[in-house]
Amino acid sequence: MAESQNKNLPVYALFLAIIVKLYFLLTHHIQEDAFITWRVAQNLMDYGVIGFNGATKISASTTHLYVFVSYFFNLIFGKENFIEPLLIFNTVLFTIGSLFLSHLLFKNPWHKAIFIFLFGILPPSIKISILGMEYGILFFLEMALLYYGFKKEKKWALFILPALILFTRIDSAIFLGIVFLVDTLWNRRIKWSYVLAGILGMGITLAFNWFYFGELIKKTIL
Repeated sequence: MAESQNKNLPVYALFLAIIVKLYFLLTHHIQEDAFITWRVAQNLMDYGVIGFNGATKISASTTHLYVFVSYFFNLIFGKENFIEPLLIFNTVLFTIGSLFLSHLLFKNPWHKAIFIFLFGILPPSIKISILGMEYGILFFLEMALLYYGFKKEKKWALFILPALILFTRIDSAIFLGIVFLVDTLWNRRIKWSYVLAGILGMGITLAFNWFYFGELIKKTIL
């Protein structure tokens, strides 16, 4: 019985970290770039077009995936009420990502629980949760890739998650490349499904940019 309870300690720490971080939502401290993404999402809802200026197509946001996530939160909660639920969603995903990371670093449930809580209340972790940017989603996807794709060796994770990561931020190709090099040197073999997923993810993102915006690399409002 005690052993079963110990196994649940990381989950308890996860909920505790989320609760502590939710108090920081009261600061209303949001990064300005988040408002660009949210305006693009609202224009998608109002005009059916991904763009910053009304019905004009321009790749103003740095992340396609977060635009669509923000769009659905606008759709569900409305323009006046979507921010807090979205920030809570970001906070939950980031904290789940820290749970995946704890599984990679530790075996003892107590060590995992302490890590999740302390890591979750670090100033950068709090900022990632409440700034309104896509970093919570990105951290969740990256840690899920490391845990399910490389530790658990799930084929679906190696194939799907790199594409989602690149669709979130194309510059995450640096992270994916480093992971590929470390894994290849460590295991002395190439995970071809991972390579294919990276190529596919990059191709989908660039193709979306080209066919929708007429450019390969996204631009931001200056």
